[in-house]
Amino acid sequence: MTDPNRDRVQREILIQAPKERVFAALTDPSTYPTWGPRAIEGSLRPGERPVLDFGEQGGGKVAVYVVAFDPPSYWAYRWVQGTSDPAILLGDPLEGTHTLVEFHVEEVEEGTRVRVVESGFASLPDSRRFETLDMPSAGWGLMLAGLARSFQPEVPVTDSLESTFEVAVPPERVYAALVDPTGWWAQSVDGRNEAGETPTWDFGPFGQWSVHIVTADAPKVFSYNRSQEEDPATDPLSSWNTLVEFRLEETPGGTAIHHSESGFLSLPAEMSEPCFRRSEQTWAVVLGILQAHLAKG
Repeated sequence: MTDPNRDRVQREILIQAPKERVFAALTDPSTYPTWGPRAIEGSLRPGERPVLDFGEQGGGKVAVYVVAFDPPSYWAYRWVQGTSDPAILLGDPLEGTHTLVEFHVEEVEEGTRVRVVESGFASLPDSRRFETLDMPSAGWGLMLAGLARSFQPEVPVTDSLESTFEVAVPPERVYAALVDPTGWWAQSVDGRNEAGETPTWDFGPFGQWSVHIVTADAPKVFSYNRSQEEDPATDPLSSWNTLVEFRLEETPGGTAIHHSESGFLSLPAEMSEPCFRRSEQTWAVVLGILQAHLAKG
């Protein structure tokens, strides 16, 4: 039996820019490679069926049916969910199981709030619905973070991305989530997340990561190398890679999580900046998902 409370995913973000500029960025295909699909084929007018290209590692191409276009406040489309079959993804979006994606753009005192809602998951078969729900939530978070970042001055590329935040759970629970990302980040893990091992983390339509576990010192440190090649499933030890590290510190209120990814300036010059920017966007969302997962209790 389907659960009506699990029919939709919703993400929102505040952007420091005028409403008209934000809406234009959402609907102008020339801006898409900076925050969402790599390209778009066709028109975004209501009733049209353009094709969004997310790239091989982002889920490939998918046709959508544009439902509404009401600048500068709202636009919506339908697309197929619950399958990875290219023939179905590029078929008629109104046939079979599909969901409705809505962008709400609202002017607020602090700037412009963008809210994306994807609904209709209750119409998917149970076997696909629960597998599918969390991936769009993470995906929309990534894209909204990228959209917001496109309006911000770029910070200089450095060798390391670093952040620290605290969660109200013990280090043991944080460590357990890090070494088993299934259920809150990855769909599955092929291999063992132990020091010296090279498992593959499967993110469903968002591709795979092959990681080499460097340190697995429970419940203090978990670190791994990940490839920065075009195909992130490439063996990290035989390709250009960076080091991701989580250091956990017990505090009176729970656990301080010190996260970093380093090695960007050791990459070839043409790779350093795009890899740094991509990781900025990825970790902004993934660390937020981790905090939400740990807060569930």
